[in-house]
Amino acid sequence: MLQLIGLLTCEQLQKTEIILYWRYRMNTEKTFADRLKELRNIRNYTQEELGKITNISVQSIRRYEQGRLNEEPSAYNLLQLAKALDVTPEYLLIGDNNMTSYTEAIKRELKQLNDYGQISEIKETELNSTILSHLEMSNDLVDAVKTDWNAKGIFKRIEKEEDKQIVVDSYCTRPYVQDVILRYCQNRSIFKTKFAIIDGMLLE
Repeated sequence: MLQLIGLLTCEQLQKTEIILYWRYRMNTEKTFADRLKELRNIRNYTQEELGKITNISVQSIRRYEQGRLNEEPSAYNLLQLAKALDVTPEYLLIGDNNMTSYTEAIKRELKQLNDYGQISEIKETELNSTILSHLEMSNDLVDAVKTDWNAKGIFKRIEKEEDKQIVVDSYCTRPYVQDVILRYCQNRSIFKTKFAIIDGMLLE
C-alpha cells in the first residue's frame, strides 16, 4: 500500500529505495504491522487465537506483526483479519477508510504493464469468490487503466490476409479490465515481484 545508489543494478536500486521508504514510513506513522498488533491486543486475542479465528497460520501473523519488508497479506487474508478485528480492510492496510490512496497505487502499478502476455497471465488467475464479493473499484480506475493499455497498443494483433500481414486494433473491454484488476489485487505481491512492478505508493 499500497518514494525509492554507486554501481547498482536496476533491481538493486528498486530494493534499496523500497527499504529506505519503509524505514521512513515506520519512523513517522503507524504501519500495517502496528495496526494489526494494536487491534489484536485491543480485542485480547493471542496470535494463536487470531490464527484460529481467521484460519491464517500463526507464522504468517507473526511475520505480519514484525513488519517484514514485502510481507504484504493476500487479499483473502486481509479480509479475514479485518473481519475478525472488526475494522475495514482499508483501515487495516493503509490506516484510512478512504480507498483513494490504494486505488491510485493500483492504477500506477497497472500502468507499468506493457506486455499482453503479462496481462493475460493475470487475467487467467483463478479468482477467489470472497474477493469478488468484497472488492469494489471506481469507474475512474477502470477507465484510466483501459485508456492507458489501448494507447500503448498492447492489444493490437497481426492477421494474415492472403500474402499480407495486417495490424488490427483490438481494444480491451471494460469487463476484461475489471477482471484483470480484481485478480491483480488478489495476488498483488506476487505480480509486483514477478513483473518487477514498482509499488504505486512509492510513485506519488
